[in-house]
Amino acid sequence: MLPNMAKMLCLVLFLLVDANYLQAVGFKVTGDLSCEKYAGSNSVIKQRWTFEASVLNKQWLLKITSTNGQESIFGCDGQDVYFMLQDPAAQKRLKLSSYVGCVFGGQYPVQSPYISTALPWIAYCSGNYLAENVINDAVILPAPWLSAWAMPVANIYKAHYEPIKDGRGLPMRLEYMPDHERMENMKRGVYHTLTKTSDSERDRVLIQISSYYVKVRKPEAIYQVVQTTNIQGVVLPSEFYFDNFQFKKIAKNSEDMNGILHQRMRGRLTSFVMIDSINPLPESSDKTKDINVGDYRFASPQSKTDVLFVRYIAKNAQWITNKSDSHLQDLYLKEINIHRNLLATKLPSSRNIVLVTFGLTTLLPLIFMIYHKVKKQNRIV
Repeated sequence: MLPNMAKMLCLVLFLLVDANYLQAVGFKVTGDLSCEKYAGSNSVIKQRWTFEASVLNKQWLLKITSTNGQESIFGCDGQDVYFMLQDPAAQKRLKLSSYVGCVFGGQYPVQSPYISTALPWIAYCSGNYLAENVINDAVILPAPWLSAWAMPVANIYKAHYEPIKDGRGLPMRLEYMPDHERMENMKRGVYHTLTKTSDSERDRVLIQISSYYVKVRKPEAIYQVVQTTNIQGVVLPSEFYFDNFQFKKIAKNSEDMNGILHQRMRGRLTSFVMIDSINPLPESSDKTKDINVGDYRFASPQSKTDVLFVRYIAKNAQWITNKSDSHLQDLYLKEINIHRNLLATKLPSSRNIVLVTFGLTTLLPLIFMIYHKVKKQNRIV
C-alpha cells in the first residue's frame, strides 16, 4: 500500500511542477500578414508584413515589419505598453539622430494606428488581457482598425469572445459589435480617449452614432482562427483572418443595413520556439541611438491641465518604466508650469504652437505609418 501511495504522491508533485513549468515558459513566434481590400468586383492587395511575437505571462514584445523596411515595435511589461518605430528611409531622409517612441498605460496597445499592427497582438499576445476582462463571454475591446487613444468611435465596441481550448486565453473567435451602453455613455460625454474632445468632434461623433452605428445589427468585424497547432501543450493559431465590414442601407427608405466585406487580413504562423525570459522594452537594432519618448501615462481627459505627455530622452533604450520615478515626476511638474505660464499670457496661438510642435515630434512615427498606409491603399498591385 505504501509504495502505491508514494507513486501517487510523486505523480501529483510531477503534475504540479509540470503545470507551473508550463506557466513559467513562454513562446516566440514568427509569421506573415497580408491584406485584401475589396472594391466592387476588384480586390486590391494593399501590403504584406512579417511579424515576430514573444510572450511570457503578462509580458510581451511584438515587432511588425513592412515591405519597405519600416518596423513597428510594441512591448508590454505587464503594466504599460511601449512603442518605437524604426524607419531607415525616414531616418536617412530627415537626418534624424534618434528614434521616436511613446508609452501608454495599460496592457492594450492603444497607440496601434491600424489593424496590421494590432492583429498579431490579438492572435498571440492578448490571452491574459482577454481572460482577465471577459464578462458573460464578452470583452470591451477598442476597434483595432482605429486609433483607440485618440478616436472616440474606436471605443464604442464590445467583442463576443470564444477562447482557444488550452490556448492560454487567446481567442478562437472575436465578433466586434457597437455596444448600446457604451454609445449611450458617449452621448453623455464619456469618450474613453486620452485627449479632451472638442465641441466639433463631439458633434461629429454623435451624428455618426445616430446615423450609422445604432443601426448596425451584425458584427462589424470578425477575427477567426482557421487552424491551430499544439506544441508542448501550448495551443496557438497557425492560420487566422480578420474581416472588416461596411454597412449600407438595403433600400433608400429602409432602416435595414446590409454588411459588405470591406477588407480581409490573413495571418499565418511560420515558426515557433519556447522561451523562458523576455525583454519587453523595445530597443533598436542600432542601440547607439537614443529614443525620443513621449510618456502619455499622465494624460487624462479629466485632467485640469493640458499636459498630454511628458517628454524625455531614453539613452541606450533605457525607458523609464516607473511612472513614480522622481525624474519623470519632475518633468511632469515642469510641463504643468509651462502650460500654466502659457495660459497666463493669454496667447492661445503661442500655446497651440507649443502643443502642436511637441505633438508632431512625438507622433512622427504614427504620421509616417498612416502616410505609408494611405499611399499603399491607392496603389493596385
